[in-house]
Formats: sequence, C-alpha cells, structure tokens
Amino acid sequence: MSWESGAESCHLDLAEMGAPGWVVDIAAHHGLDVAFSVWQRLGQEAIRIGDQGRVYIPALSGLYRAQRNLFIQTLWQEGCPPKIIRERLQRELHIELSVCTISRIVRAIA
Repeated sequence: MSWESGAESCHLDLAEMGAPGWVVDIAAHHGLDVAFSVWQRLGQEAIRIGDQGRVYIPALSGLYRAQRNLFIQTLWQEGCPPKIIRERLQRELHIELSVCTISRIVRAIA
C-alpha cells in the first residue's frame, strides 16, 4: 500500500481503509495533507463542542448570499439604482437577480 503511487491509488487505499467518502474526495482533489488536515480540524472541533462527534457546517450558499447582499448594499449606499446594481451583479459576479428582488433586498437592509 503506497501513498506515493498516484491519486487513484491513494483514493483506493483510503477507501479500503474505511475513510469517510468526503475525506477520499478531498484527498483525490487536493491531496492527503489537506484531507487529513480538514479531518483533524473537524475532529478537534467535535471534541471541543462535545456533540458526539458531530460538527455543524452551514451551507456555503449562506456565505455567498451574505457576500452578494453586502455587494448590493455597498452599491446602493454609493447611490446606484437597482437597475445598475443588477447590471453590475451580472457583469462582475455572474449573478442573475431581478430588479424587483434587488429592490426587496435593499428595503430589507436599509
């Protein structure tokens, strides 16, 4: 069993050893060091919070939504109307939102 024989072999070795699928996937895409580092850090957090080995990981989409809303808020505070904000979202972040949705977001954060 060799860790040096390539990503495919490493992937198979981890799977044969019973590593969780997400660890195998991380190792295949980013390498063993990253996979084990993530696994170790999550394990430490589970121990720290004492939740029977469970760690809550919020969906990344929530972070993306918060960043999008901050971008909208910043443009609004700079005086950009919703139509211009929509164009900038499309051009700079490749995000499609209607002017109506942008207006609703602006009302909620204003």
